Amino acid sequence: MTAERLQKILAAAGVASRRAAEEMILEGRVTVNGQVVTELGTKADPAVDHVKVDGKRLRAAAALRYILMNKPRGVVVTRDDPQRRPTVYVLLGTRVSEPVVPVGRLDFDSEGLILLTNDGPLAYRIAHPSGGCRKEYEVKVSGVPTPAKIAKLARGILIDGVRTHPATVELIDTTPEKNGVGGNAWLRVILGEGRSRQVRKMMEAVGHKVSKLRRVAIGPLRDKSLRPGGFRDLVPAEVEALRALEPAPKRTAKPAVRLTHVKAKAGPAGRTRPEPARGPGRRPERPRRPISAARRRGEELKPSPRPSVQRLAPYVPGRPIEDVEREFGIAGVVKLASNENPLGPSPKAVAAALAVTPSVHLYPDGSATFLRRALSERHSIPAEQIVIGSGSCELIDICTRTFVDPGEEVVVPAGIFRMFPVAAGRAGATFVEVPTQPGYVPDVDALLRRIGPATKLVALANPNNPTGAYAARRDLDRLFAGLPGHVVAVVDEAYFEFARERADYPDALDDVRAGHNVVVLRTFSKIYGLAGLRIGYAFAAPEIAAAMNKVREPFNTTTVAQAAAIAALSDEEHCEKTITLVREERAFLARELGKRGAAVSPSLGNFLLVELPIPFGPLEPEFARRGVILRPMGGWGFPLAFRLSVGLHHENLRFLSAFDELLGAGRLGLDAGAVVAAG
Repeated sequence: MTAERLQKILAAAGVASRRAAEEMILEGRVTVNGQVVTELGTKADPAVDHVKVDGKRLRAAAALRYILMNKPRGVVVTRDDPQRRPTVYVLLGTRVSEPVVPVGRLDFDSEGLILLTNDGPLAYRIAHPSGGCRKEYEVKVSGVPTPAKIAKLARGILIDGVRTHPATVELIDTTPEKNGVGGNAWLRVILGEGRSRQVRKMMEAVGHKVSKLRRVAIGPLRDKSLRPGGFRDLVPAEVEALRALEPAPKRTAKPAVRLTHVKAKAGPAGRTRPEPARGPGRRPERPRRPISAARRRGEELKPSPRPSVQRLAPYVPGRPIEDVEREFGIAGVVKLASNENPLGPSPKAVAAALAVTPSVHLYPDGSATFLRRALSERHSIPAEQIVIGSGSCELIDICTRTFVDPGEEVVVPAGIFRMFPVAAGRAGATFVEVPTQPGYVPDVDALLRRIGPATKLVALANPNNPTGAYAARRDLDRLFAGLPGHVVAVVDEAYFEFARERADYPDALDDVRAGHNVVVLRTFSKIYGLAGLRIGYAFAAPEIAAAMNKVREPFNTTTVAQAAAIAALSDEEHCEKTITLVREERAFLARELGKRGAAVSPSLGNFLLVELPIPFGPLEPEFARRGVILRPMGGWGFPLAFRLSVGLHHENLRFLSAFDELLGAGRLGLDAGAVVAAG
């Protein structure tokens, strides 16, 4: 590899944009072979030189990827959306591991081609007007624009006080007025620039509202065969065609006028006079602070999160009932999205929680002494091998931060519970997903083959959320037999109590007792119904538990949660009622959905993974509008699926009623004739 400018190397490695990389260099945050570099022209060869940013070695740039997607309407071209609308990353699923980003934007109500890539320099050329990449759109508008309006649009039009660049605007087709209903027109619009919602604003500026907009070309790229939501990699010839685009001619502008500033002092009547030149013996001027490159460019300086945090996709919980009722103006909404206990909490737990509320002005027991003692007696494991956390989510984070340094690896089966990638991202770790076997069963042999010197943690969710699949005892035995000594295994058993119905389902506490490098996670959120109190627990070898307690926050669980958890452990009747209900209703739901043609994965949890022939993301609001909250699984790598929590029988019937209504309307991609009476 040849030497490149440092800012280009940093941008290619995904550390920051070129402009932000320049700032890092000027601020002295970059070193080459141990020497601080502050000159922007400095070159280095990352294959030979040791390039570090903020003391951390630069990782090799990811392989370049170029993806062409046909974005459907109702999908956002961002990684995250505050309104929880589906994003293009939901459509990508787990088939794209490179950190690609969309080039430019295509708004929520528009459709058509977008390019996603991790090639920063090429993305800049395509998105910037100077790069010469023109985008072509087909636009349907109300009414028929006159030739004068079309000519005006082509010349350039004022939008928000700025005149647009010249464009190509052509009339393709028209529909005449009929039965008193105004006609409309289809236009072809070709732009060399693309500000936010520019085509829509252009049309509105001449009195025509856009009813449909689709992008049909990005420079030389066209593909009419891509179905909505589909995507493919560019072939090398297409990439070269993008690189070969001629830069756009510069727009003529008035010559810049250079002003010479003279420092002046106030004189009589507010007039000013030049300050005399400083001579010998006069006090010298105070030296000015250096001006950063960003200041010279007139940019506002802003804090920049760590690159691993910028790449992080936050965990998005299920929608609250109150939020859905307010949005759609309905009452009695059923939430079947978050795998909560349909019977609610144990009455004993509620009474214990209320009993300790007078003492909540005091800090809780930071060591959760009495809860660990109760768990120790129940599971016959010493209390010093038990760690208490704010649910399994915090314990996953504690495990990761305890054992994984930035750049080291966390290896998991594909489709694992999404707090694992979140925790890895927080730690700056490399998250590696290994393909599963048919039926989403973890492939232990593939996990062992993928483990390397950089691997510090291997994780299994058993059974897994959201697939419901599990690793049998023989699988765990092979995993621990082949696990290197420097690797810690985490087995998340959040749904342990529901899964014991299978004879080959393993109890990983046996592996803790056997002295393996394993952390077993369990929770009070599911079988015990205490999800709102956030409390869970982990079992591990004494040295592992001691290390985790160093990372754990000192008061991470509340007095109320600890008291409720202790009481819930003793309520065997409530647990058995929950298990019986879940097993009966889970079978009922799987049977009914199978009749309707949906694909249902076998599950040992209190939930089902249901897959449709079409992406589920756009359908989630349709179920919510009908009073049923479900969990789309696109962000977990299953764009066609939703997760259905097992509810009470009348709640499950409410879900099936909404399902049948949408099925009969042809909205689910299934045979509408499969509608059957629920019950």
